[in-house]
Formats: sequence, C-alpha cells, structure tokens
Amino acid sequence: MFSLHALPVVLLLAASPLSALGAGPAVLARRVPAPASDITMELTVLNNSGFADSDVFLVLTCNGSCYVDLKTGTVVCPASWSFDPATMSASLAEVKAANAGAPHTVKIPPLATARLYFSYGEKFASSDFPVSGPSFGQGNQILSDSFEFASSGNPNANTTGVDFFGVSYSLTLTPIGETAPVTVGYAVPTETIYSAFNAIVSSPDAQQSGNTDIFKQLVVTRPGAPGQPAETIRVIAPKGAGYTDLNLDRAGQKETSHFFDAYVAQHCWKPNRTFSFHDKNVANVYYGRVDATGTTLSIYSNAAMTDLYGQIPRLSNSWAYPFPPASSWHFTGDATNYAMTDIDWGFAISGQAGPDPVALPALLTSKLIIDPVFMAIPVSIARGVMHLDNLGDWENSDNFYKGLSGTSTPDLPIFYYGKILHDYAIANRAYALSFDDVYGKNTSVFFSDPKVTLTLNPMKATNASSFNVLAPCRLLDTRDPVGPLGGPALAAGATRPFDVGGICGIPTDATAVSVNVTVVDATTSGNVVVYPGTGSAPSVGTVNFVAGKTRANNAILGLVGGLFSVLDRQAAGAVHLVVDVNGFFR
Repeated sequence: MFSLHALPVVLLLAASPLSALGAGPAVLARRVPAPASDITMELTVLNNSGFADSDVFLVLTCNGSCYVDLKTGTVVCPASWSFDPATMSASLAEVKAANAGAPHTVKIPPLATARLYFSYGEKFASSDFPVSGPSFGQGNQILSDSFEFASSGNPNANTTGVDFFGVSYSLTLTPIGETAPVTVGYAVPTETIYSAFNAIVSSPDAQQSGNTDIFKQLVVTRPGAPGQPAETIRVIAPKGAGYTDLNLDRAGQKETSHFFDAYVAQHCWKPNRTFSFHDKNVANVYYGRVDATGTTLSIYSNAAMTDLYGQIPRLSNSWAYPFPPASSWHFTGDATNYAMTDIDWGFAISGQAGPDPVALPALLTSKLIIDPVFMAIPVSIARGVMHLDNLGDWENSDNFYKGLSGTSTPDLPIFYYGKILHDYAIANRAYALSFDDVYGKNTSVFFSDPKVTLTLNPMKATNASSFNVLAPCRLLDTRDPVGPLGGPALAAGATRPFDVGGICGIPTDATAVSVNVTVVDATTSGNVVVYPGTGSAPSVGTVNFVAGKTRANNAILGLVGGLFSVLDRQAAGAVHLVVDVNGFFR
C-alpha cells in the first residue's frame, strides 16, 4: 500500500452543501490564503440570459438545511426541510423590486456554506428540491444551474461544474490582496457549449475503453416545441452520473469507470518509466519511477530517487479485456461492499470515491484525494498528460486533452467533459472535475471585498445581447513602433496594461472580447498571462512558449473599463505579443 513521510498540512475549503449532505464530493483539499473576516456579501445579478426577470427564479440554500429569503436577506432555518416554492424561491423581478430596482444588490449575511440555484422559465417544485438540492438527472426537466460560495471563515466562490454544466454564467469578484476584480466562468452563449458536446465525433461501438459516446450519453434533453427537435438543458459530469437517474445505454457506467484503464496501463505505469512533476501547488519537484513489472509507482522527493515519499500500486486486474463482471463496476451507493480490486482509475477520477476511509480504500480517499503530491496523479490522468515525463509537462495547458493528434483512442482517450468546459471558459479556468484545482486551473476565488456580480449569459448565440461579431482585426502588436498598442516587446517579469475600448470596433462598455493571443520571437521559454483589469495576475498562463517558437491560443478575455493586462512570465529575456480580436460581449 502506501509508505509515506509526514505529510504537509493541507487546509480544507469549506464543503459545499452537496458534499456536506452526501450527494457527492464537490470541493476538495486545497491551499487557501490567510483567513479573511466574515463578510456580508453584496450580490448583484445581471440578467443577459434572454429570459425576462419574471422568468428567472432564485433559491439560496445554506448551512445544511437553511435558506435565505432573498427579498429580505434573512436566514431561515426550518425545523425540518420541506421546500416551499412560494416562500423559498423568488423571481429576479421580485428580488429587484424588494431591493430598489435594477441594478440591484442583495445583501447576504455571513454563511459557512451556501449555494445559489437559478432556473429559467419555471420555479423548482417542492418534489424537485430535497435538502441536498435539485436532481440534475433526466427527471429534472428545468433549465437551471448554481454556484457555491462561503462568506464566513475564508470567503470564497466558484463556478462549480463537477456535477453538471447547465447554463453559461460568470462571477466577478476581487481576490484577497488585489485591487482589481477578476471574472471567472463563461462568457459565450450556453448553446455554444451545448453544440460542442453534441458535435463530439462518435467512435466505433467496439471501442469500449476511451469511447467518446460516453460523453454524448451525458447530455440531458427535454421535448422541444411542437415540430421542433428535443432541446439540451444540461450536460452531466461523468462523476455525477452515479448520483442521478441517468440510465446510460451500452453499459455507459461501465465504460465511464474503465475509461482510463488502457491509458494508465500502457502509458502511465509503463515498466521502468521515470519522470518528474510538481505537486498541486507547484511548490516542490517530485520524481516518479515505475518498477520493472509495471505494477508499482514510487514517488521520491529527490532527483537521486533515494528519499521515498510514497508508492501507488497499479490497481488489480481491471486493465485487461474483457472487463470484469457488472457486479464489480456498477455503482449502487453501497460503497462498503467494494474491495480494493473493484476500484479503478476511471472510478476514482470521475469523483465517485468519497471521503470516508471506511467506505472506500485509503488508497483513494486519504492519498489521491487529499495529499497535494498524489493529487497531481489523477488530475493528470484525466487531462491526458500523466504519460509525459518532463518537469512542467503536466501543468502546461497546451498539452491538455490532446488524445492521439486530437482523436480519442483507447490508449490515449480524451476526457471531453473537461476539454470542452476548459476550452470555452474565461482564461480556460473551469471546475470540470473534482481535482481541477491542481495547478490552478479551476475557478475558485478567495475574496474579502463584499461586492460580487453574477452575470447570466445569453442562452442563444443569436440573442441581441450576446456575442457581437467583429471583422478580424489586429488589436495590438508589440513588433510595431513603440506605442500604447505597439512596442516595445514584453520584458521578463513585467506586467503591461492595454486599453482597447474603442479599438477595432470594441465599445467602451464591452465586458469581454473574443481574441487570439500569439507569442513570437521569444528569447527564452515561459508563458504570458492575459487577464482582465490591472490587478495581480492569476496563476494560470494563457499561452506557454519556448524560445524561437510561435505559439497561440484562443481566449474569451474579460475587460474592466476597457482594460486588460499581460504578465510576461520568463526568467529572463523578452517576447513579442500579437492579439487579434473577432468579437465582443457587452
């Protein structure tokens, strides 16, 4: 099993209502900033969804079995939970009227755990809303989503997608220690993301492991208008399938469980393989070596591989075909019946492994889920980079979800749920699986400024208030003569702001732009971070590059007063930056 040195202290993010109530692990161990004081959060809701305020409904649950009356900001804790839509839910129009109209702010008292649910077109019914929150399976035919936060202890919020993706929205808030707000979530219309899931190319039915049809089966629909096709209303995360009524055909649960088997066996636990990687916080370097039989991975804290940190066995016999019988993979909710041989990588990575070491093996619960070194292993499997050997390979987002030249195969599968959400997220930050905080790719923001804005983005790409197409235009090029949108080149370690309001047809009140960011003529390797406003840069790079190579990435970039900034993360040297714009949001 494991041979471990004393582990570093890992602080825990406040549990979400779902995880606290046993509906599945949603938020996991992570390093957090110094505690902030409890705050009264001032929430502003901007409705660009295309639905009238009277057809957008809000429910705020908190602290286990309590809720917040959004008209008054009062926390109500009934003796027993019984959801009453008339008192526990309110339309956005009602909330606005109670809070002096739009733009409006709802003052929310300090809460240890909270989740704000919002639905379009109809309220949740009493039968749809148990204390753990509404189902996100096929039985729930209401278009909806939610975000989770805590406003006491260590105030934080995130646009969680570890259970499902429902609708496109974003959060704007100011991180602790910074002066400018950041925006996380999505800026594209909801149907753009739905279309990406529905466009996944099917693989042959015989391809059991790595079959892309797994992800198509996670799309939930409802009947369309008369004469119209069914409409998509959410996409369930692979982790979430075990907690819903979703009856996957073609043994979908089994395929999900064994999705990574061939990849792990053939590429990750390859006999005599050696590699190096960072822990989840990119604080220290660790070294891995697989034994000659390909059954045990040893992790060392020194390059000479003499200081053993711990070991991870390759799990049992689930790597070979045919797959084990259904009794060893089907999730029944009775986790106590599982033996070590019945749990495989797909099961762990998809989030089914709970926090109870009695219920599931300590291998999955105490180490891969909590330890900051071992957590890098499962997330790198999910992102399709664990087979890469060089330091930095696992945290370089350019390597994520590539499969075999962009194609999902049994031995190099693409985890499409994570790929699509990260591709369309602002700055490519999303919470697509339980381990997405490894290497800072998730959307969690710890904040002390009470002002938080929830923006509900358009459902339809054709909505007048959604994406506005621009003729492709060169926004800036540092190879040009010195100027506000020209030279000089970006210098190592320096941050440079750019004011693009009014440039290339971008209005001064635009909230985000769709851009292509290109780096050229780099003198050394590094990455650039492009981010909204002029505050401190986030940890996630926008484009990674090496010396002498041209690299590019598409991004939806938030603006603050028409401004965005660029940080050049090179140890030395310089790099040129080119940004082209093709549209904006307002």
